[in-house]
Amino acid sequence: MLGVALVVGVVVPLGLAVLTRSIAIPHNDAWSHAIIGRTFAETGQIVLVGWNRSSLVGQIVALGPLAGSVVAEQVWVAIMAAVGLIATQRFVTARGGDDAGAFAALAVAAVPEFGLLGTSYMADMPAFVAVILAATVADTALASSRQWVLSVALAVGLWGVTIREQALIAPVAIGLAAVWIMRGRSRVLALVQSIAFGVAFIVFELWRRSLPFGDPPSFQPSVGHLIAVSVAGAFTLGLIASPLILGTRVSLNWRHWATWVFVPASVAVSAIWVVVRWPNTLMGNYMGVGGAYAAASVGTRKVLPDGVWAATMALAVLSAGMVCAILLRALSHLWQNRRRQSNKVLRDPLPTLMLSMLLIGTLIQAAMGQEIFSRYFLPVVPLAAALLMPFWRTIPRIAYAAVTINVGLGLLLTSDALSYDAARWQAAEQLVAQGVPPTAINAGLEWIGTHAELPADRRGLETHPNSALPRILNMFPESTECYVISGDPTLQLPQVAGLEYRRWGVSGRAQVYVYAQRPCR
Repeated sequence: MLGVALVVGVVVPLGLAVLTRSIAIPHNDAWSHAIIGRTFAETGQIVLVGWNRSSLVGQIVALGPLAGSVVAEQVWVAIMAAVGLIATQRFVTARGGDDAGAFAALAVAAVPEFGLLGTSYMADMPAFVAVILAATVADTALASSRQWVLSVALAVGLWGVTIREQALIAPVAIGLAAVWIMRGRSRVLALVQSIAFGVAFIVFELWRRSLPFGDPPSFQPSVGHLIAVSVAGAFTLGLIASPLILGTRVSLNWRHWATWVFVPASVAVSAIWVVVRWPNTLMGNYMGVGGAYAAASVGTRKVLPDGVWAATMALAVLSAGMVCAILLRALSHLWQNRRRQSNKVLRDPLPTLMLSMLLIGTLIQAAMGQEIFSRYFLPVVPLAAALLMPFWRTIPRIAYAAVTINVGLGLLLTSDALSYDAARWQAAEQLVAQGVPPTAINAGLEWIGTHAELPADRRGLETHPNSALPRILNMFPESTECYVISGDPTLQLPQVAGLEYRRWGVSGRAQVYVYAQRPCR
């Protein structure tokens, strides 16, 4: 199954990226990462561009002079994705056996966003790999009390933090677990190493915050935002972790009266919520009927057929509803076997610590008013697998069915986004060849950001809060809009050209439209 996971999660998406020629262009927020990488490759300096809220330094420094090549960046991320799947397999195998480890890797590869994140220079995939790789190395350190292995685990974790701050869960959990598990001199040395990591992290944060154009996170506490993120997050987690949730048959005791009450009630409430919020039920910004990161381009499109989205929502509802039953049965099981289960958690606290910190930290971010995207939840799948799959007797068919739905959704989103991004970019380059300045073309966020002459000013987002088009332009004051490139055929602008492309990379037909904006704005 590991081989299947590598094919589904890495080989196929990378092949689509090469086939559509989107391997050579940035995607979504990765335009900012690519510019920082190019500057670093040319000058050896880190110069931020007003867009990145994460640290980014780790993924750029790791490439050295190759950071100046978009192709090299994205191939490197694909390699990192493969490393992440292998690390997942090893991490879960240590707890649930070979079959569990292989299936966990497949479940991670099946996450609908995995293919797109593994073929772009976004920070999410390298940060995910750093988290799960650090945890895998830490397993060896905790089992053997070897200090140099612990040093490697903490170093990998620190590297992850320099890519994205959420990766902090790995080194913190590793340090806590080491101090708890190790004994005698090893415990003292583990404590010293953990303190050294803390000092290194503080020094790095002080240096990073001293850089100009760092775009620090906002602090706008909002209970409403917290509730919205919690509800959407429950459905999103239900979808991406559905193979594990539905497969955890041991957590469902259908003979227990409470299960008969909680499961149907949870599913019913979830279904009603989905109907009310249809089709915007999940968290942004990679999974939606309008395709991946739809807000980064102009106009609206309907990418996913109604049947596909309905099947996706049905899976999310069923999975999210069953979480209540799983929690109920788990609490009952823990209470009945409290001494044995307590000892088990204390002997292997790492996955519990990491998952708890990830979920609690995300809720804290949401309470602070920060945007939360579904791609932040990628580490949940291997961590949940490490906790749930040791209870499995076999891998049930319903788990494979959930994997199949997720893989299908992921292939549609990946092939569409890669093809659409490449088509928009190609249409914009044709205008440039005709003498149009790049800064006069609105081909989406990636194009505008890549060709901007000044760092982004995110305060421009507040100027037109109800219009996606001006919001993007207002972040780049030197950019104008004389031409608009979009896959939306209904824009109220004169169409001057078009470009046909293969909708799904290898089949299907679609078109991007070139509109003239007169006067320019």
